[in-house]
Amino acid sequence: MRRKALTAVILSLLVLTCVQVAKSQVLEFGQELKTEPFVVEGEKLSVFVGYSGEGISNVDVYIEGGGIISLHAITNESGYANFDIPEVNISVPCKLRAEKEGYTGAEMSITIVNLPKLYVVCPEVVEEGETIKPRVVDEDMNEVPNAILSINNEDVFTDENGTYTFNAPQVGFPTPVILSARKEGYEDSDEIKIWIADNRSSLLEAPVYVHEGEYFDITYSGKEKTKICFNGSFFEGNSITVKAPCVEETKSFQINVYDENLSLIDYRFVIVVDNKTRGLIVSPSAVSENSCFNVSLFSLYDGKPLSGVEILFNGNVKLTDSLGNVSFMAPYAQNDYELYKIRCYDDNISCAEKYIWIKKTDKYSLIIHGPSTVRSRENLSFSVTDVDGRGLFSVVMFNNQSYLAWNGSVRIQMPSLNESKYMCIKAKSPGYSEGEKIIYVIGRENKLRLDCPDSVEEGEDFLVKVEDEEGNPVKGARVWFNFREYACDEYGEVTLTAPDILISKKFLVYAEKGDYLPTSKWLTVVSAGIGKKFLKIISPLALSPMEKFQVKVVDEKGNGVGGVDIKMQYGNIVKYFSTCENGSAFLTSPPMMSDDTFTITATKDGYVTDSVVIHLYETSPTLSDLKISVSQTTVEEGRDFIVKIEDESGEPVEGALLYIDGRMYHDTSDENGIMVCRAPYVKIDRSCFIYALKEGYNFGYTWIEVTNRAEIEEPLNIEANDTVYEGERFTVKVEDLSGNPVKGVVVWFGSLKEKTDNDGTVSFTAPSVKEDTYMLLGVSSDRYSPCYKLIKVIDRYKEVALEICVPPKLMEKEDIDIVVRDVYGYLIGNATIIINGEIAGYTDENGKLRIKLPEVDHDTTIDILAVKPGYVSAHEELLIKNRGKSFFEENWFLIPAIILIFLVAVFAYFYYRQYII
Repeated sequence: MRRKALTAVILSLLVLTCVQVAKSQVLEFGQELKTEPFVVEGEKLSVFVGYSGEGISNVDVYIEGGGIISLHAITNESGYANFDIPEVNISVPCKLRAEKEGYTGAEMSITIVNLPKLYVVCPEVVEEGETIKPRVVDEDMNEVPNAILSINNEDVFTDENGTYTFNAPQVGFPTPVILSARKEGYEDSDEIKIWIADNRSSLLEAPVYVHEGEYFDITYSGKEKTKICFNGSFFEGNSITVKAPCVEETKSFQINVYDENLSLIDYRFVIVVDNKTRGLIVSPSAVSENSCFNVSLFSLYDGKPLSGVEILFNGNVKLTDSLGNVSFMAPYAQNDYELYKIRCYDDNISCAEKYIWIKKTDKYSLIIHGPSTVRSRENLSFSVTDVDGRGLFSVVMFNNQSYLAWNGSVRIQMPSLNESKYMCIKAKSPGYSEGEKIIYVIGRENKLRLDCPDSVEEGEDFLVKVEDEEGNPVKGARVWFNFREYACDEYGEVTLTAPDILISKKFLVYAEKGDYLPTSKWLTVVSAGIGKKFLKIISPLALSPMEKFQVKVVDEKGNGVGGVDIKMQYGNIVKYFSTCENGSAFLTSPPMMSDDTFTITATKDGYVTDSVVIHLYETSPTLSDLKISVSQTTVEEGRDFIVKIEDESGEPVEGALLYIDGRMYHDTSDENGIMVCRAPYVKIDRSCFIYALKEGYNFGYTWIEVTNRAEIEEPLNIEANDTVYEGERFTVKVEDLSGNPVKGVVVWFGSLKEKTDNDGTVSFTAPSVKEDTYMLLGVSSDRYSPCYKLIKVIDRYKEVALEICVPPKLMEKEDIDIVVRDVYGYLIGNATIIINGEIAGYTDENGKLRIKLPEVDHDTTIDILAVKPGYVSAHEELLIKNRGKSFFEENWFLIPAIILIFLVAVFAYFYYRQYII
């Protein structure tokens, strides 16, 4: 009995000992996370949990913070727990916990950091011809260099000060320009508008812009008696004072002047500016409880501080001082971290709320003071204090180095980084808990610089020079211009030739090279009359059969061109005419047969050829004619105008189709017969034909005069992802300014080009890259101005296979091109070509190597190998066929015998001919 009791006691002691041993096994997190205890929003996080360096499976891992974040994962066989970190609008301090039965749990603090957001600082209104410098800044009003600034879908880079020089173009009426900014490592900015004001001179005088609710003067200096119309109201007299209406957002209003017969004699525009000012609140993201902190308010129109504005925090409202600053006292926190809001209490300031964490502290907490955003290679001061602000001796750790902070002060050299990233500063002092501060270090990107003229004449040679940021020439930099690629010489220079054009237009000069950020510059090519001249047919585009009509052919100045050959073709019927001195010709439309369209083509030596398609529509005397009236008979391109469609009795016609300058408009008339339309873009001031159709009515038509507001073509919008992975198939959509898909335009991406389909789309596969690379996407068309977009291709660290393109067999001694591509179809330059074990050469920038095939005694197969670092090599076999010897080469000794036999035959013929009956 005693023996059994003793055995039970021993077993119990053994069990307790095992449990105690198991409990002594303390879980640990990976050293990498301890060194940098943060993760960026939207990223994937792998947390290692182990014991004595070995991963432990089936551990419950939790990330919790601020009542905002609550994540859970279980470690795999290797000891890793994987998390998808959500998007946040403020950096969130969190607790990371690991738990497993039989082990002592682990806990540490980490932060989910919010990517800093970009903002564009620029005025709301500028006058045409004015030069401004939009600036891209982060949440702390720090300039952001090398950010991509998109101006009406045209991508440019900011300089080292975060600015870009923008010249406001000439406009015929107030025109909004859309700006936005983006950069890797930042949250994209919101889209904003700059209004470009028309400052043309006329007899009608008024400010180019006013603020809503403001009184302003309108004066017409002509001698006739007039009525002035503004915002739907008429005023008698040549000089009036009016009040600008209230607007939800900045918009343009037209001022019209009419004579006594209500005929329009003059007009101009005024921009009414919304009184709300775009602002930005700058404050720390976290402060200690019961501490004083500063809040600043800046205008995003000019970057200056806003004074006298009410700021609300924790129920307290204070006014900003002359420097835009206001101070608040942080409340006590009940929990480790508590989230509070800071917001602008002024309805005239449009400003996003700012969030701030109040951190609970104890008497022995360390606090690190210093900037939150710094630049690569900067030498900066930080201070370490207790909660009462007293400087303490401490050891400061940063980037795997230790610094001694005597009296709490220390200077730290920021590391040299090519890309921006978050980093952590830690401080330790005897008797105090460890302090930490997360900072954002802005990388020092090596960006190319581009030097070339702002404008050149067509046909003119001009020099482009590419340098690095130190001013050193960049040999081998690739320059793209007019959708062609060029290479810089050893001096970083390349000579380009401006193309022949009909009207002045803008082209992008774009430079790139590995290990550098690309750069670009817009260049204007001015028409100089070189090459063929401009020619345009002005004609009705809808007619009844056998209807007489006039055609006029004009040049770039709108003057008639005589002696132009006019060809009218309807099916197999062709007739020829010629214009008279004023450029006119009188024709008769063909009778309606199988086709409902016919074509007119105009040609003349030294001019471009133009053609139009004219539709034939049968009319019936029993049907009512459609009547079209427009709000303006003269309208500037791209500007909205109103069309009203009625029947002969003046009743509105709903659901009518409208064609403007030959293109069907995307809407139909409403129940009041009304349509709001946009004037087409034209290369010269000219007449445009408008006609309407509806079943049960005869077609109706009218003309409007459309004026060219500037010597530019209609721009296009490119819709595509800003970032793609190598090997990823992505879609590009091209639309006009009305949102209609554009068919048949050429889209370039690297060395590939495709034409858009009926939906205005094309698809490309992103090429293989050794590192993250910007590539240029361009759209080329005769009808529209060139447009471009920068696409970032992300390296996936996966090798891509090469392909060799050669015929399967060729004859000896022939010249052939060996072409090397990757599996996505991109030409591969500088690939090594090895033939039968010997290096034959290297492919050029077009992926080609030209060789001459050797002479062979018999049909021979050779092995071709293509090799390039970062790619899977390719192998191909080529059969070289022996030409062989001709019959005479092999049987030359028979030639004398053949000649002898021939002579004998001739002699015999003449000798024995007399005996032939």
